[in-house]
Amino acid sequence: TKVLVGAGFMDLQIEKSGPAKAVPGGLITYTLTVSNAGSDPAFNVKVRDDLPAGTTFVSASDQLGGAGGFACSLVGTSVLCTGGTLDGGDDWIPGVPQTRTILVKVLAPADIEPLAPNKADIWVDIINQAVIDPDNAIAESNETNNSDSATTTVKSKINLSITKSGPTTATQNSQ
Repeated sequence: TKVLVGAGFMDLQIEKSGPAKAVPGGLITYTLTVSNAGSDPAFNVKVRDDLPAGTTFVSASDQLGGAGGFACSLVGTSVLCTGGTLDGGDDWIPGVPQTRTILVKVLAPADIEPLAPNKADIWVDIINQAVIDPDNAIAESNETNNSDSATTTVKSKINLSITKSGPTTATQNSQ
């Protein structure tokens, strides 16, 4: 039996990007590109961005705003952006786009030493994951493209080392 998707459907997608590197306590900006690749509009879309351990939330906002814009706020350790509308490819809602960009800003962990896997080389990878339609409230043609993540390596720009040399033996009153 061959099953075809009928006329009109939604396919919510998310892509997440962020910097490859950051310094302890530095600002990290993650870009979430959310879209609807289907033909019909999706209403009351929700996006959840789970913040990495040790980061500090700064802000989150829908860059386009206006009709169908997301309202974002911090809830626990996640950023929730709710109430968004993403038009479909058939352009049922003039002025409402198929794609929106959400910027999430956090501060990298300031004290990374306790999180570092190797105490001789202090750095830590933080992974930030985002999900569109996290509760599966909107029926879609493809549920496999509803999450994405970005990894940022947090490492200090300062890398001090010291090497000392001298004689292996000395006598009293000698230099």
